[in-house]
Amino acid sequence: MTCVTSCPEAASQPRRLPMEILFKAKSNRRTRGLEPPGDLNISLQWAEKGSYRQEHILRYLAVWLDPWTPARALANDYRILFMDVAKSHLAEEVLAFAWSRGFVTLLHYGCTTGICQVNDTDLHADFEKVYLECEQDFFSEQQLYLPGCVSRSPQDVVNDSAAAWQLVD
Repeated sequence: MTCVTSCPEAASQPRRLPMEILFKAKSNRRTRGLEPPGDLNISLQWAEKGSYRQEHILRYLAVWLDPWTPARALANDYRILFMDVAKSHLAEEVLAFAWSRGFVTLLHYGCTTGICQVNDTDLHADFEKVYLECEQDFFSEQQLYLPGCVSRSPQDVVNDSAAAWQLVD
């Protein structure tokens, strides 16, 4: 899960905007020993089906949405949270939680995500390009030491995702 912003100060922070990696797993056993880099805003979750459900969205928002503070209230600092129309985004609990943090939720409808959602139009292609380059470097190096082995650990995925996230403008 990626995040973009129209706020120049937030976009230029050294720790980068939040990113989350969700692993397909039946328990936290696969993810509990993983170490995201401490210098980035990366969180990890797992889901049995490998896709976000309402509880994952709520956990993500609880970690990464700025709290509603008296200072934000005084400044009328409301923000927009753009999401596509995934079932996990539509729950009243998700909308209410976002509002409790001062975020107005807007939804993309009718196959418009790919042309309207900034993550899809201006971020994911660059991220994927850099991630695939990192992954290819890993495989090339691995072939020197373990020819024929094409396995990757979850930590390898975390490392390459973090490297790509740092390199994407």
